[in-house]
Amino acid sequence: MTLGTPSVRRIRGALVAVISLSLAVIPVETATAAPPPGDAAVVFPKPQSTTTRPETVRIPHTVNLVVADNADRSAVGVVREVLDAAGVRRVDDRHSPLTVYVGRHPDALGALDIKGVEGMGAEGYVVAVGTGKDRRSRIVVAGVDGAGTFYAAQTLRQVVTGQTVRGVEIRDWPSLRWRGVVEGFYGPPWSHEARLDSFDFFGRHKMNLYFYTPKDDPYLRAEWRRPYPPDQLARLGELVDRATADHVEFGYVLSPGLSICYSRPSETDTLIAKFTTLHQLGARMFVIALDDIDYQRWNCDEDRAAFGTGAAAAAKAQAHVINRVQREFIATHPGTQPLQTVPTEYWGTRRSAYTDTLASQVDPAVVVQWTGLDVISRTITTQDMAAAHANFQHPMLIWDNYPVNDYVPGRLLLGPLTGREPGLGASSTGLAANPMSQEQASKPALFTVADYTWNDTAYDPARSWAAGLADLAGENNRALAALTTFADVNYSSRLNERQAPRLSADVDQFWKTGSPAAVARLHNALRQVRGAPEVLRESLPNPGFLTETKPWLDATQAWGQAGLTALDMLVAQRMGNGDLAWARRQALPGLVATARSFTTDWPDPNTKVPVVIDPVIDRFVKAAIDENDRWLGVQPSRTSPVTNLPVYNESQLPLDNMVDGDPDTYFWGGAPAKPGTVVGVDLGRVRPVTGVDVQMAKPDRLDDYIQHGVVEYSTDGTAWTTGPAFGSSPRVTVDLGSVQARFVRLNATQEQPNWVVVREFEAHVADGPSVSGAPAGDFDRAADNRPHTAYRASRTPTAGEALTLTLPAARTLTKVIVLADARAEVQVRSGGRWNTIGRLSGGYTELPARGLAADAIRLMWTADSPAPVVSEIVPHYAR
Repeated sequence: MTLGTPSVRRIRGALVAVISLSLAVIPVETATAAPPPGDAAVVFPKPQSTTTRPETVRIPHTVNLVVADNADRSAVGVVREVLDAAGVRRVDDRHSPLTVYVGRHPDALGALDIKGVEGMGAEGYVVAVGTGKDRRSRIVVAGVDGAGTFYAAQTLRQVVTGQTVRGVEIRDWPSLRWRGVVEGFYGPPWSHEARLDSFDFFGRHKMNLYFYTPKDDPYLRAEWRRPYPPDQLARLGELVDRATADHVEFGYVLSPGLSICYSRPSETDTLIAKFTTLHQLGARMFVIALDDIDYQRWNCDEDRAAFGTGAAAAAKAQAHVINRVQREFIATHPGTQPLQTVPTEYWGTRRSAYTDTLASQVDPAVVVQWTGLDVISRTITTQDMAAAHANFQHPMLIWDNYPVNDYVPGRLLLGPLTGREPGLGASSTGLAANPMSQEQASKPALFTVADYTWNDTAYDPARSWAAGLADLAGENNRALAALTTFADVNYSSRLNERQAPRLSADVDQFWKTGSPAAVARLHNALRQVRGAPEVLRESLPNPGFLTETKPWLDATQAWGQAGLTALDMLVAQRMGNGDLAWARRQALPGLVATARSFTTDWPDPNTKVPVVIDPVIDRFVKAAIDENDRWLGVQPSRTSPVTNLPVYNESQLPLDNMVDGDPDTYFWGGAPAKPGTVVGVDLGRVRPVTGVDVQMAKPDRLDDYIQHGVVEYSTDGTAWTTGPAFGSSPRVTVDLGSVQARFVRLNATQEQPNWVVVREFEAHVADGPSVSGAPAGDFDRAADNRPHTAYRASRTPTAGEALTLTLPAARTLTKVIVLADARAEVQVRSGGRWNTIGRLSGGYTELPARGLAADAIRLMWTADSPAPVVSEIVPHYAR
């Protein structure tokens, strides 16, 4: 039966009817629209205090703009942009009913019965909109300092969204002193244009710090001694100027640890000279980074003689250089921020000889950067911060490794910042987030970082995340809905392992109830996943984001199609239409292969890294196939994977991947193999095993396999028999003859530096049905309980040829299902006699067996059959 037949069209029509009916009663989430005119605006980062007023102020076409003598120039520019966007054409109308004040104007605030900024801390501000007793309307943008006025203007940008504004008093100040970004990832650094764009983004969202330290910039790390060429120095100057205009402190970070000779005075002279060059450009914050180096190895013999050996000696050497820079550069350049350092032990709270020495010998004014309890910390609490401070005994700044993705280059991390306790500002100087190499795609997460660091007690990750996506989408609600869908399937991270929370809820409800409403909701969700990439390409006003995320957009679209096809399969089988269900089942491997085919060349243009989204649809497809197997009557495998390796990524690369029958998925052990490292299977019971076939490694990790080992098998998992040795190939194929075993494994016999990837571990057993016949082919594939594999005949059949499935014993059959592309009579053998029960009809054939007690099933090829392809012969027995 083909997909165009009336019967199939009726099935599809029924599905559409179910979905249409359900959508009539299910509210579909849509993007949140801007507040109606006159309502109080929602501001991010969330202000410390917002008080609405009863009056509404109209923005006329002409206003009177009054700027204080010392008002921040950038703030004035932002206010002018806001007024222009609101339709103001003149700003010098002294007779206008609206006066806009920028800078400190106590009388203007007093006319609205609002206190001024006196007594507020650095960067604090007041934004006031209202009408005084004199019936004159006023907008006041005032800060404690230039930065405060600038941030007040940025808040005004969100308050004034039309030509009428609800009266409001906003009093605001930051929770953390320093709030920003550290461009510290490995791989291609941000472009010059991306950095300029980012500074504007930071300023809009009240972030005031940027550390320039891309790991792949040779002038910072590998060739730190070399002076910048004039053209690159000019570009750095442009960055410093833009950062300053956006009230972002430009932090310049040198990483000399790979080659510095600490005891050689000329080395520190060179370091100071480079800092001096950047100081002349306007930079006022400097960092000596000594992370990601081997501090047990000296770069020159003089250091061993001067400082000795070991971790404490390394800390002593580092302190020697840091203190000299502090004395001779920082202390001699007034207005420069305190020197900072990234220590070699930059995470954790365990005291060591290194941290004790660093704490006692480094100048107490130096700030120490720290990433939390781990390199990538799931949580950072005030208790963690206090322990780190007690350990290092210096001012601390948090280097937060989120949303950086250099350790998972196939992922986009688009979820919000989570796990950061309020109050970190009390024991730290601030927080700088390490972003992804994809600058535009980092913005949703960085938006939430800005929100948290400005007002940590009011931070709501979900609310902030939604606002960050809206900010990226502009005012296009269609783009926002698609962006939310795309971000949902790229949500999880080390901080928060929840995968695609919105889509997961719909999948869970489908499996829980299977109701028409649940089917409709999941269908709608998967349709949105499939359609979101195209909607974004059409409507998102951010071409940079689309360029950066192209392979993930392509993968998302493909996974959406795979998910819809799997859902179609389940609906068809529940309606009893085997033809449509099998057609959809046959389409799934190709769709999944396409979804897994997309790659990124980050970080190495010569290496292709597979692109991955949250595997919710991947798991749904696998679960749908399992459900289809049960419906077909295929017996599920009882094989379980076994290893003593740690799992590198349980959510993305689980152990089960090595026994799922799909060599495109894989398990990745999170440690190198060594003698005694094992990977294997538990067959569930003792069975006759004839051999093993193990596929290891993957295209971008060709050496990640057990390179030397032996095959072992056991009946009880305790006493093991050693079989053949293997080595030097990622594929291990071993013939064991016929042995009795429940457990089969590979056991490494040598130590190696590489981790272990296992794509598929298959133990061949000989206690099931046997298949024989002609033409030649891989007969076992016709009855291996894996419909995605198939017997493929080597040629077209001739008269009298057949494929015979011999059962272990005669049993009463109720029906036979055959999944095949061939023409044949279907026969069963009962009492030594062959009985024809029907003919193959299309890809899916279901035939009643009339209760015959049969010990074999045969497909007798007809003369007009093409070369047969048989995916599965499934006998159904009477209970």
